[in-house]
Amino acid sequence: MGFFRGAGIAVVSALLFISLLLAGIFASVSLSLNYENIQPRVYSIADEIINNQIGGDSIVNEITPYLNTFCRTNTEVVHSFEGYNFVFPCTVIQQGRNSIINYTVNYLTSDFYYKEYNCSFVKCFENSKIPLFLVSDYARQFWRALFIKSLLVSLVLAGLVVLLVERKANAFILTGSLLISVSLIILIIERIGAFVAKIVLSPVLLALSKENITAILSQIVEMFFSASSRVFLWMFVAGLILIISGVVLRITGIGIKISQKIEELKQKASSEEKVSKEDVKNIVKEELSKKDIQKPKQKQKK
Repeated sequence: MGFFRGAGIAVVSALLFISLLLAGIFASVSLSLNYENIQPRVYSIADEIINNQIGGDSIVNEITPYLNTFCRTNTEVVHSFEGYNFVFPCTVIQQGRNSIINYTVNYLTSDFYYKEYNCSFVKCFENSKIPLFLVSDYARQFWRALFIKSLLVSLVLAGLVVLLVERKANAFILTGSLLISVSLIILIIERIGAFVAKIVLSPVLLALSKENITAILSQIVEMFFSASSRVFLWMFVAGLILIISGVVLRITGIGIKISQKIEELKQKASSEEKVSKEDVKNIVKEELSKKDIQKPKQKQKK
C-alpha cells in the first residue's frame, strides 16, 4: 500500500508541476497582451523598422512638402498602403514626422488588435503571412481561457496530493515547493520566449536586416512576456505562504490531527458499511428461516 501511495504522489506531483508551469506561462502571455502594454511596444518596433529598414525620415521629408501643399485646399489626405486605407487629418500632417508615424501606428495597432478573426488559433497561422493576430485581443482571450483551464486542473491535482499524503502538512509544503520552482522558471521565461518567437515570427524577421533582428526580437519577446515578473511574484508569494502554513501545521501538530480525523471518518464509514451488510445478511437469514418453519405447517394441514 505504501509503494502505491508513493508512486501515486510522484505521478500527481509531476502532473501538478506541469499544470502549474502551463498556468504560469498562459497567465504571463494573457496579462502581457493587454492593449495598454501592446501599443507602446508596437510603436517602438514600428519606429525601429521605419527608421532603419525603409528610411522613414527621407520618405517623410520628401512627401511632407507635397502633403502640406495638398492640405492648403483639403482637410485630410487619403492614402492606400498594403491593403489599408489611411485617412490622415491635415492637422496631423502639419505637426511633422513623429505625429504622422504615431497616428499610423495607433491606427494599425487598434485595427489588428480589435479585429474579429474568424478562424481557429491554428488556422490563423495558415491564413496569415504575418501573424499579427498573435498580438490581438483574440489571442489574449485565447491564452486567458487556457490559463483558467490549467488553474482548475492544478486545483484538482493539489486536492489529490492532500488526499494521498499521510501527513497533510507535507501536502502544503510539497505544493508550495512546486509553486516556487515554477515561479523561478517563469522569471527566466523571456529567454525561452526569445527562441520560440524567433521560430514563430520568422516570416517577419526575414524581411529585416540582420543588424536589427536582435533589437527587434527582444522587443517582441518583451511584448509577450512583459507581465512575467508580476506572475513570478504572485506564484512565489503563494508558494511561500503554503510552505509556511505546512511548517506551522507540522509544528503545532494540527496536520497530524487532521490526518487522524480523516482516518477516523474513513474507518467509521467502512464500519458502518460492514454493519449495514451484516444487517442485510441477518434480515435475509430471518426471512429464509421463517419460510422454512411455515412449509411443514402447510403439509400438516393437508
